[in-house]
Parts: sequence; structure tokens; C-alpha cells
Amino acid sequence: MALLFLWGAWMVAGKGVAVLRGARRDMAASATVKGTCVGTGGTRHSYRFTTPDGATHVAYVGRTGSLDTPKVGSTALLRYRKDDPKVATTFATTVIVVPLGGVMTVVLALFCAVAGALCGFLALALMAGL
Repeated sequence: MALLFLWGAWMVAGKGVAVLRGARRDMAASATVKGTCVGTGGTRHSYRFTTPDGATHVAYVGRTGSLDTPKVGSTALLRYRKDDPKVATTFATTVIVVPLGGVMTVVLALFCAVAGALCGFLALALMAGL
């Protein structure tokens, strides 16, 4: 049982670290702009924004939840990829939610490691006859 917890901790920690690395890479390869909503749809919204070089782009940004219902003309902070401005996400998703998910995954891995160590200690105590 202890080995199962420790193996789970190793696997989950690997996933959490991969999420954090991906978030860091995404933040380094993107820039923040203020976009104006030009259309809303079922699962995506259209935002128009201008990059620092003066080019205007329209990007489709996925909905983040049932309360994500912007009105046409409203503004939002967006993160767009510098090499492909058509790929954009909301600022909160890129900067807050994804890194927080990675951290919570690593915390779960630590919990699994502690549970594995506790199971191992209890097994040794039972075998020793304590």
C-alpha cells in the first residue's frame, strides 16, 4: 500500500511539474493586451486587439465558465502568443488558473507521499509488534 502511494505521488508530481513548466513557457511566449469583445458565441467569444507593432487582430477566446458572458463592446485582458496572435486566452486563465492548478497538483503529490510514508511506518510498527 505504501509503495502504491509513493508511486502515485511520483506520477502526480510529474504531471504537476509538467503543467508548471508549460505555464511558464506559455507566459514567456505571450504578451498581455486589452481586447474589445466584438462577438459572443456558444463556446467562444471574439476579441479585437492591437499588438504593439500596430497590427489589429481578431482572436477567438474560449469560454471559461457559465458566468463568462461578456457584452459586445466590453473589454478584457488577454494573453496572445507572440508568434501567432490568433491564439489568445484570458489573462486570468494563463497567469492565475493554470499555474494554480499545477501547484495544487504538486500539493496532492506531497499528500500522497506523506500518506505513503505513514502507511510504511505503520506497517513496520505492526511487523515489529508494537
